[in-house]
Amino acid sequence: QSQFRYPISLLPKFLTLLKYNNVRDEQIEMLTAPIYEPAKAVLTLKPHFIPYDYQEEGIAFTLELKANGIMSALLQMPTGTGKTLTLLALAARLKLRMAMVVAPAHLDKWVADFDSYLGLPKERVYVVRGSKAIQKLFLMAEQGLFDYDVILISLRTMQEFCKAYDENPELCEDLYRGTPFSIFEK
Repeated sequence: QSQFRYPISLLPKFLTLLKYNNVRDEQIEMLTAPIYEPAKAVLTLKPHFIPYDYQEEGIAFTLELKANGIMSALLQMPTGTGKTLTLLALAARLKLRMAMVVAPAHLDKWVADFDSYLGLPKERVYVVRGSKAIQKLFLMAEQGLFDYDVILISLRTMQEFCKAYDENPELCEDLYRGTPFSIFEK
């Protein structure tokens, strides 16, 4: 028995794939988890950062998807075309808490980018490096004390978290105080 998790927008394609692989309807059990709305955040793009037309197109595309109930988007942009500005301009318009999983070597760069582009001080960015930072995140959330605008998670830490969950979900939840699936909601 396998379990698959993916954005709801991919459901029709996934069902077609199952059909082509001879999976019958009675073999499928679907559970839909409700979408939660992230907490509000104080994110404002500094006035001297003005997205180019092609960046505005990507931002508008993403906002239109969200308005139509599609909660994920993938924008592909070549090197040097302003992916950071595009992402942070979008974040500023959404004004919602955001989380990013990034390579460990880029954590400090992103903390600096949030300050440079948004004027967001490092004290408003929660950086997750290691299991203790995950435990602290869950503990602060349980106590209603989690008050950050951005969460940056080390890719290596997230991989270890997911590996621990795959190996023993109950032990993982006890050790980390939550699961890889609940961390973003918290």
